[in-house]
This record gives sequence, structure tokens and C-alpha cells, in this order.
Amino acid sequence: MPPRQLASRFALLAVYAVAFVLIWPWVGDWYGRAFRAGTMEMCRTLSTSWDVKLEPLKHATAHSDCELTMTNRSSRTFAAGPISSRYIGYAPTTFLIALILATPLTWRRRLTALFWGLVLTHAWIAFSMLLLVVHGYSRGDVVSIFDVSPFTRTALAFMREALVKAPVVKYTVPGVIWMLVSFRRSDWAKMLGATETDAPSSPGPKA
Repeated sequence: MPPRQLASRFALLAVYAVAFVLIWPWVGDWYGRAFRAGTMEMCRTLSTSWDVKLEPLKHATAHSDCELTMTNRSSRTFAAGPISSRYIGYAPTTFLIALILATPLTWRRRLTALFWGLVLTHAWIAFSMLLLVVHGYSRGDVVSIFDVSPFTRTALAFMREALVKAPVVKYTVPGVIWMLVSFRRSDWAKMLGATETDAPSSPGPKA
């Protein structure tokens, strides 16, 4: 892709990404309700030993807008803490959409990429929330349901920090998904072939 066209695509990506950030005050409440309902339904389906609830915070911030409450049904004990539906769900979803819309593809391919991209992104969001819940029920305190080894407990804590809490995840994961759903093998061959063609050929030996 020529440098000028590449620059225009990056500019378009920036416009879409900023637009999704700016509309959060208007769509955040709607998205938060869907995020909370989906998470609670998933947890309710997976186990009857726990009771997972998500409620909106009265004083929401950019970094936390929900309160996650995890109750052990057997011991009647619970633990609670704030999380962000914006960073866990909304940010990676909208960044994926911005990437696909800024990609020079036919609209049919864009719509197909959007469908599969959203499926994979929401699978990742579900995994992220499940990881938070499983870690919360495996810490070895009165709320714990799972009796795990210290190594497993440490591994779960590390995965939570690296795969859910780390800010870079909301960009890297949708970036990988974007590459998987947007490009075909023939696209990569064309791009690699164009790169080889654009590279200057080394001069041959003079006679």
C-alpha cells in the first residue's frame, strides 16, 4: 500500500476510535446494562455454587462503573469490588470495529469480518469475566469455592493482571482478531509480494 494511502487509513482509524470514545457518555449506560446482564447470565448458567451480581456504581468513573459481588452460596459469605465494563468490554469491541471500518475491503468482506470479529471479541470478553470470577473464588479465603494449589492461585492472579487488568490488552486482542477475520491467505501473499517488489534489487556484478 502506498505511504499516502496508508497514512489516510491510519487517520481514518483515529477518527473512528475517537468517535467511539466521544459517544461513551450517551451509550455507556446502555452498554453497561447489556454487559452486566450478559455476565450474570453466563455465571448463572455455569454454576449453582456461586452467585455473581453486577450492579452500576452510583459514582462511576472512567476506570470503574460496575460493582462485582461474588457470593458463596454454601457459606453465605461474599466479596465485592469495582470493575469497568468500558475497559473490559466496550473499548476492545469498538477498537475492533474501528479497525475493520478503516480497512480497505469491500463492504461485503467488512460485514463478514465484523460478524466474526464481534463473535470472537465477545468470546474474549466472556473469558475475561470468567477469569475474574474464578480467580475471586480461588483465593483461599472464606468466599472461595475452588480448593486450588498455591501455584494455580498464583497463575490465576498473573493471568488476571496480564490478560484483564493490563491496559494494552484492549488494543492487542482486537488487533489480533482483526488480522484473523479481515485478511485471507491471498491478501497476505499479495502484501508480501508487493513488499518484495518494492524492495530495491541489488546491482549485479559489473563486467
